[in-house]
Amino acid sequence: MNRNKRAVKAAAAGLAVLMAGNACFGNTVYAANQEKEETVYVKANADGTVEKTIVSNWLKNEGGAQEIKDESDLTDIKNVKGDEEFSRDGKSLTWQAAGNDIYYQGETDKELPVGVKITYFLEGKEIAAEELEGKSGKVRIRFDYTNSSRKGEVYTPFTMVTGVILPTEKFTNVEAENGKVISDGSKNIVVGMGFPGLAESLKLSESELTEDLKVPDYFEITADAEDFSLSMTATVAASGDLSEYGLDDVDSLDDLKDSLDELQDASTKLVDGSGELADGVQELRDACGTLLDGMNTADEKMGELADGIGTLDGKKGELIEGLNTLANGLDTLDKKKGTLKKGVDGLKDGLDTLNKEKGSLTKGINTLSAGSSALKTGGEALKAGIDAYTAGTGELAKGVGAYTAGTDTLAAGVGAYVPGAYRLAQGVQALNGQLQQAAGASQAQQQEPEADKEAGKQLEVRARAAKGEAENLSQVMELADGTISSLSVSIEQNQAVLDTLEDVQGRLGEIPGALIAGYSDTYQNYVNVLNTDISYLKNDIRVQKKALKAWEDFKASANVETLNNTLDSIGEGAAALAAPRAAADTAVSGAAADPSVLLAGVAQTVSGMAEASAPLADQAAADALVGGATQLAGSSDTLRAGAKQLTDKSGELQKGAKDAAEGAASLDGGIGQVKTGTARFMTGIETLAKGGAKLQKGVGALNNGIDALAKGGGKLQGGAGTLSDGIGKLAEGSSLLKNGTAELAGGGTKLTDGVDELLDGAGTLRDGMEEFDKDGIQELTGVFDDGVQKILDRIELVADAGKSYQTFSGAKTGMKGKVKFIIETGFEN
Repeated sequence: MNRNKRAVKAAAAGLAVLMAGNACFGNTVYAANQEKEETVYVKANADGTVEKTIVSNWLKNEGGAQEIKDESDLTDIKNVKGDEEFSRDGKSLTWQAAGNDIYYQGETDKELPVGVKITYFLEGKEIAAEELEGKSGKVRIRFDYTNSSRKGEVYTPFTMVTGVILPTEKFTNVEAENGKVISDGSKNIVVGMGFPGLAESLKLSESELTEDLKVPDYFEITADAEDFSLSMTATVAASGDLSEYGLDDVDSLDDLKDSLDELQDASTKLVDGSGELADGVQELRDACGTLLDGMNTADEKMGELADGIGTLDGKKGELIEGLNTLANGLDTLDKKKGTLKKGVDGLKDGLDTLNKEKGSLTKGINTLSAGSSALKTGGEALKAGIDAYTAGTGELAKGVGAYTAGTDTLAAGVGAYVPGAYRLAQGVQALNGQLQQAAGASQAQQQEPEADKEAGKQLEVRARAAKGEAENLSQVMELADGTISSLSVSIEQNQAVLDTLEDVQGRLGEIPGALIAGYSDTYQNYVNVLNTDISYLKNDIRVQKKALKAWEDFKASANVETLNNTLDSIGEGAAALAAPRAAADTAVSGAAADPSVLLAGVAQTVSGMAEASAPLADQAAADALVGGATQLAGSSDTLRAGAKQLTDKSGELQKGAKDAAEGAASLDGGIGQVKTGTARFMTGIETLAKGGAKLQKGVGALNNGIDALAKGGGKLQGGAGTLSDGIGKLAEGSSLLKNGTAELAGGGTKLTDGVDELLDGAGTLRDGMEEFDKDGIQELTGVFDDGVQKILDRIELVADAGKSYQTFSGAKTGMKGKVKFIIETGFEN
């Protein structure tokens, strides 16, 4: 640690000396063309307070320019060497240099960046300078240097040097702190120096390495004075431009740090290497054991090898015989190579033919692919048709259900309708007969007014009978309305079913022949049922329409309400006829009309009804209608069964169509794969044909190889004798080798002992290198990193600050400059 402190102190002291030398002996600024050098003369009182400041500027015109531009804030500027003139615009100056250097001076009252405060002491007590004049005693003079030029924490590095001349006749025992006393016998020349702000810039007090290092910022003189008098002191201050002394370039120190880094890296590598060496020696020790085992095994196996070689030596006769057989076989192979070439040529010709005919195969595959696509399209269309067809069978089944329900209703209605119709017709006929007799009786009564009143009673009885028949007729007419409605609905439903069946019948031709052949029995049963149902429906509709017309005609001719009213009037008239004459006359005179007239009208109406109901009274027609309804109801069961069979089989038909469509699609996909495989097959044929050509060429090379092999076989046969001799020598050598392996096994034991010693040494080296790296190298680099590097960084900042301070009174942008201050103090000022 002390060594490091001394190194840092030496570096800082060297910096101070170099800065002092720079201030005392001046600097030369090298520039390409124009430079400016300033000298600031300060007249100060004996205590250092400024009285007047004069600045002298030297514009160096090394390029011989005719005109020099400068900037300055000085007043009372004048040319002190030469007659060159200038013009001024604010701070800007333009000199008509005519190729010459310019020397000018001016005055300023701006604050100085540096200063000196001088304090006087007599016999240890401070005293004013003017009071000290002529006194005698122990005198101390202190020069405190000040620096107000700073940027951030870094001061401009000014070096201040003070010179004082003390005559020996008045001053004795002269000493200096932070200075030097030089005596020539008649006078004492005292030179002191200080570096104001440098310690603060370098932060020396913040590091253990530099906390004891003192950089002076003052200068003191002590002497015994007799009749004290002091004419003047002179202090020179200059900014610390360190470039000429290399302190602005810390590469050497950086190199030192790089070397320390390299030393640390090397030390780390040595530590790692020593560890790896120890590990390697350990592996070597382990390997020595394996090697020793191997040597022993080799020695053991060498004995077995020697025995084997001895056996080989004994069997060499058989080996020579085998070599002769091999040579003979190679000779036979050489003779048969022509046959091999001929076969390969034939193979190549066949491959060439196959390659030429591959186009026909491609054409056939394309045709097959087109056919499979068409088959796929047809299968899809077939499936769509079958789907529509099966949907129709569903609708057919619904229609058949409605139809058969209607036939059942019709059959039941016909059963009630036929007896009622027959009874209606018989009643109308009976009513007609009664009315005819009543009408005849009424007419006879009018012709014979005095007839027996029994005739009137008879008429009344018959009129009542006719009235009863008419009431029965009213009930039958109510049945007629229901029957007409039922027949109309049944005809409409039957016609809808018939339309559906005929549509299905018309689409039978769309079913493919292949499907019909596959389901021939089902298809034929379905067609037979369908045709029978259509025939039944047509006949039923015809019979129903005929019955509907008869009922509608009858209903149109019958007015039952009018008939009843008329019969009531007839009854009243017949009652009047049966009464005594006087009463009859009274009754007749109050009647609405003549009974004979009424009867005649009613008879005519009923006669028309009798004609209209005649078809209803036809027993044969009624039996035929009942039989047809019964037959229609019976065929409904057949129709339902057929529709069910058709619906059930349509599922099979739909499945068959789906299987056919899927099969066609699968076939089309397979054809696509075949087509793809064919393309690959074609490529393979081409490759095979090319390979055939290469094979043909290879046969030629093979023949050449066979020739060479046959020749080699001959040489092998010729060398068999040499081989026999060599085997004999090998047997002798194997015996010697066995002796060598025995010695090698013995040396392996010694090697293991030596490696054990090497392992101990490698462990010691590894431990020593780790201690050296930790206590030596790492400690050294740690000290440099913690202290010296920080100081070096601060020195670099200080050097940069010194470079940047180039003018006091101003300078043109881009113009290099240098400035120094001369402060003169004295009692006379």
